[in-house]
Amino acid sequence: MGNTKLIAQTFREACDVAADFGEKLAAEGEICWGGMHSWKAMLNTMEQVDRPNMGFQADMAHTLLYTMGYNSPDDRILPKILIGRIRTH
Repeated sequence: MGNTKLIAQTFREACDVAADFGEKLAAEGEICWGGMHSWKAMLNTMEQVDRPNMGFQADMAHTLLYTMGYNSPDDRILPKILIGRIRTH
């Protein structure tokens, strides 16, 4: 089983337990964790979890790194010219 599938399975199981108590869970976007290292990878993981009580917590630092494609350049949203200006200030 691949890492993303294992993470999704773990989240599903945790969501099922949380649902029994009327609770919701949130995954934080973390660029250094497999399956969460880019916004596209995180979206894929969340789609695999497929639970109504699973959410996403986006802090500004990791969200900025997601848009910059910090650990996944192919998933970059911001243009390279803007990224250069962000890194120098």
